Amino acid sequence: MRLFIGIFPPKEILDSFVEIQNGLDQFKNYIRFTKKENIHITVKYLGDDISKDSLNGIIKDVRKVTNKTEAFDIRLKSIRYGFPGRRWPRIMYISIYRSLELNTILSKINDKLNCYNDIHKEKYDLSSMYHFTLARSKKGLTREVILDIRKRIEKIDLWDGFHVNKLGLISSKLDNNGPLYKNIESFSLEEFLNLIYFLLRNIYDKIYSYLFLMVRS
Repeated sequence: MRLFIGIFPPKEILDSFVEIQNGLDQFKNYIRFTKKENIHITVKYLGDDISKDSLNGIIKDVRKVTNKTEAFDIRLKSIRYGFPGRRWPRIMYISIYRSLELNTILSKINDKLNCYNDIHKEKYDLSSMYHFTLARSKKGLTREVILDIRKRIEKIDLWDGFHVNKLGLISSKLDNNGPLYKNIESFSLEEFLNLIYFLLRNIYDKIYSYLFLMVRS
């Protein structure tokens, strides 16, 4: 079983990504757009051949991490065509700002899952490469088209970001039409600190309003 742990954006962010894709429709002969339902961040790729025996243990161990992890915000950074230093672009993607919370989750998950022999072990630190893939290059791409696409996406404004309150354990099957994803398990993140912030903010607003009225009277 091919599995990964991922983050899928909320509807309003996803709709903005699709709007970007629609605005680049003239390049559809050169790039293949990611299906709306498949746009995600891969937090950790687990492997191509995860056994059913390992699956139950993986779910339990990842939940041990997420049950003690606060929800957090992701900030969108930029849209790019091709990774820096690569001569020929393979994908168009939206990068995010480095996230301490996301890196901490990955580190804890790695520690929990290190005992599974069928889980893929990363050779490099990929925490600086989190991204949403919007499109992949097709054959026939020319340098002129690459420059045209890059010039076009320079003018695109992105949303600031979004709130992450869950991770998904996703299975992936590859066919001629692209990957087919299925959510195997969802892992909710804690909202305790966000609740405390909301309550304190509410108290502050009420005190401020009361003092404002007192001064005016």
